[in-house]
Amino acid sequence: MNPLTLLAGILPALTDASVQWGEAMERIVDPEPVSFADAEPNEDRSYRVVDIREEAKRVRYQASRRRKALGLPGRVKRTTYAPVDITKRRVVLVIHQMGVVRSLARLAQRARLVTAQEVWAPDGTVYIVHPDETRLIAANRFDRAPYHSINFEFAGNFEGVAGSGRFYKPELFGRSMMTDAWALAAAERLTDKIIDLRSRGVEPFMLAPHRVAGHDSNGNPNRQICCGSAQWQIAERVAAEMDIAVPGPDYEIGGLTIPEDWRSEVFSECRTVRAA
Repeated sequence: MNPLTLLAGILPALTDASVQWGEAMERIVDPEPVSFADAEPNEDRSYRVVDIREEAKRVRYQASRRRKALGLPGRVKRTTYAPVDITKRRVVLVIHQMGVVRSLARLAQRARLVTAQEVWAPDGTVYIVHPDETRLIAANRFDRAPYHSINFEFAGNFEGVAGSGRFYKPELFGRSMMTDAWALAAAERLTDKIIDLRSRGVEPFMLAPHRVAGHDSNGNPNRQICCGSAQWQIAERVAAEMDIAVPGPDYEIGGLTIPEDWRSEVFSECRTVRAA
């Protein structure tokens, strides 16, 4: 398989709908910054890997109101729940966007704070933050049995529909545009992750954007542009190439269905999961 074929038509010029990003920003406790060792090169691939699982193992969620009232810190992300036996779950590969632009240097310092298994940087760096088996509070219904989410975060603030020019609070959170280099690194990494999971006896159940599951504490959808069309079209092409199912036109699990203008030209070749 040639990953370059996944790039065809990745950057659409479509229109967007208004959204409420709301609580999409990471709620984090920011420990003292640390520096990381040199990244590990990935031969014959466009991305490089920085493994920060050790640095991330004590990072905490923001304390809930109840814990704050008791004078308790937030729970440690890695140990809030026991590790999951992913051979016994419907593993969903969930694509997110961070919702904020950071410099590469700042991202290197803060990647360990992101609630995801991996963070994908604009320069093609893949930060491995948590083990695949870690159960995170990251993808709503996909975080709970019979599902298990493995979460991938694009480190940027993207339009809901690429080319629309409509970003969420760009004066505050900045603007990100998908590039060929970023798209290729993401496609390659996602492909390699699927191959790795299969080598461990895990057949992914589905590849999905957070949008289909995202909702607030009142049950209202709140991840309208997570992950965004440019990011989702990369994932959908990988799904077609690797024979992984994607949400069908009517599928949502507490969030919103995938808009038609997020779909890639290979959607008709994808296996789909229908609404329950």
